[in-house]
Amino acid sequence: MKSNKTSRILKLLTLLSGKRKYSLNELMDRFDQSERSVYRDLDELEYAGYVLDRQNGKYKLILDNSTSSQFKNLFHFTEEEAAILFETLEHLEGSSNTKSRLLRKMDVFYDLKILESLKDKDDLIKIQMIKKSIQQKTQIKLLAYHSSNSSTIQDRIIEAFYFSPNYRFVWGYEPHSDMCKQFKISRIESIEITGFYWEQESKHQKPFVDIFRMSSKQPMDIVVLEISLRAYNSLKEEYTLPQEFVNKLTDNKYLLSIPIAHYKGITRFVMGLLDEVVIIESTQFKDHIENQLKKHLKNYSD
Repeated sequence: MKSNKTSRILKLLTLLSGKRKYSLNELMDRFDQSERSVYRDLDELEYAGYVLDRQNGKYKLILDNSTSSQFKNLFHFTEEEAAILFETLEHLEGSSNTKSRLLRKMDVFYDLKILESLKDKDDLIKIQMIKKSIQQKTQIKLLAYHSSNSSTIQDRIIEAFYFSPNYRFVWGYEPHSDMCKQFKISRIESIEITGFYWEQESKHQKPFVDIFRMSSKQPMDIVVLEISLRAYNSLKEEYTLPQEFVNKLTDNKYLLSIPIAHYKGITRFVMGLLDEVVIIESTQFKDHIENQLKKHLKNYSD
């Protein structure tokens, strides 16, 4: 049976041997690990003799000529490239030892659950087109984008510039609104490369994103909640919850202190679990929930 720890360390080693650096939060999201677990894995890499560049809170392996040449000899693919290989293997007839061995090898370095979900949703073609537009610095048109925030289905022209670690979202600057926004890949009907080059590269900046996937230039508030085990489990299963925001009070109670980009996401969570959540802070959020309840009751009575 494959060791989860060994698999994770190998994936981390491969990830950090690339060109870019990764922040602690990015590593926590990618491996679904707590801050303490990520630090422990990084320490183990150093204990094994690898040298880490830890400047500015981001991490990358420092490779000498000997180590670098060893990594160049490894087959390393991006996750969307690996997904194509995975899909090809899945469609091979029979269950040969070679096929099984290749799948096991891929599973060491890639999260096959993510690859399976990408394959099933036909997102790979979209990801490849977006990646091409980023490389060529061209604008793209998201055809029939289903927006939950505006409750609309319409074409959106953006300058895509960054994928989320799991390729579920892409960040893009939208000239029409003059804002950088996060777009969910699965909500895009199809993509058209416009042929027009980026016009506002200097504005390509990721805004702050809270755990409920709401975004803004900076946090608008810090909300403190006391929640039950049920609510805690629900939060962890639906969203990525960094351990730095959590303080366990008892076996059935947790205290959360969460920076918020917009009340919309956290309001859905609280309203859906009213009996499991106590709002400690802030006064502004308490007033917001009270107004939402009054509005709901008024609509119900009308």
